[in-house]
Amino acid sequence: MTNNIIGAHYELPDGRIARTFGYNGIKKIVSYYFDDGKGRRVATQDQFDTWKLRRDLEDFPNARDPLLPYVFDLLWDIKYMSDLKQQLHDHPEKDDIIHYMKKHGIEL
Repeated sequence: MTNNIIGAHYELPDGRIARTFGYNGIKKIVSYYFDDGKGRRVATQDQFDTWKLRRDLEDFPNARDPLLPYVFDLLWDIKYMSDLKQQLHDHPEKDDIIHYMKKHGIEL
């Protein structure tokens, strides 16, 4: 396994972006998903070895539900923009959340 970072984004030879989330060393398959809502997929080790690691990506380009900066998950267990929209209305720490939204340039 040459590109062995699980939880990272990779560019496939056809230009699509995938995020890995698991590796089975016995079967030599990598688990991954696209940002298309269709769920888990697997690739063989040979297929995966053709993928390019994209360290420059923290989320999918033009993500359907953008990932928030880690501080939102750390402090309030809010991972995605949809979570933020849902919880912001009546969250007891709304003012603090808004402060961090401004700090990170997040607008609803």
